[in-house]
Amino acid sequence: MVDVSIILVNYNTPKLTYEAISSIVEKSLNFSFEIIVIDNSNNLEEFIYLRTIIPITIQIIDAKANLGFGKANNLGALHSNGKFLYFINTDTKLINNAIYELLSFSMHHYPCIVGSNLYTKDLKPNHSFIPYERNAKNIKKSLSWLSILKRKIWRKRNDFNYSNKPLELDGYVCGASLMIPKEYFDKVNGFDKDIFMYAEDNLLCYELHKKYGMKLYNVPSSKIIHYEGGSFDNQSENHIKRIIDGNKVYFTKAYGKEDFVKFSSIMFNYYRKKTLVAFLLHQRKKKEVFYLCEEAYSKEMHTLLVNEK
Repeated sequence: MVDVSIILVNYNTPKLTYEAISSIVEKSLNFSFEIIVIDNSNNLEEFIYLRTIIPITIQIIDAKANLGFGKANNLGALHSNGKFLYFINTDTKLINNAIYELLSFSMHHYPCIVGSNLYTKDLKPNHSFIPYERNAKNIKKSLSWLSILKRKIWRKRNDFNYSNKPLELDGYVCGASLMIPKEYFDKVNGFDKDIFMYAEDNLLCYELHKKYGMKLYNVPSSKIIHYEGGSFDNQSENHIKRIIDGNKVYFTKAYGKEDFVKFSSIMFNYYRKKTLVAFLLHQRKKKEVFYLCEEAYSKEMHTLLVNEK
């Protein structure tokens, strides 16, 4: 058994996947690990290309279809031999011995779920976690004008750890860099199979925290660049729909259908305001994206109302 099974999901990003793996191999010291790549591309040529550029010692599994994020990672976990599982996106680059930092902390605070401090390509703070329990009430509070204004004034995000001390969370660890003991991952049968993509990390953290009292931590000494969106068009209608669908499963299973209805209403009003502000500031591209989000949540709310009737 190795210390850590490192699992990546490739979807039409062989070069990003190669660069992420190169970063892992270069920076990872003082622990044993294996690397498992799940190829979601459903493309024989890409699978062969991956096998050509990635060292033969690395396991590459052809998923035969695009399974989505959660199911593909579950497949990787089935083929793993590590005491800990470490899920990392392909659009990432390790800044330091980040995986060892997570492993060291995990071994001293077993069992727990841990994640890194994530940075943009310009080394600015990036979305790394959610500190609060992620329900409609708390989301409404975080999106209030007062909360947003406070963050603007202090120029600090509420989803990044600016200190040098580990932070215990009530919410979730971002799935772009998430470590968990394999035995506990198996206890809940991995990521939820009803979610294709988005919010599966939320639900995994929620279930393990509620069922087993597992603590969640951000470990700021673990530093990783997350290019975020490097493997997809994050402004498309399909992307927005997948976010909504993933959240629908999360909210319904965690808090009930009513909480998802409230969440949809909150997000609709939030993006309606963002669209208006972008229009007034002549920010055409932002206005188009915000309007797509506004329309998507509007359609979801209409569907919910129709289904209730």
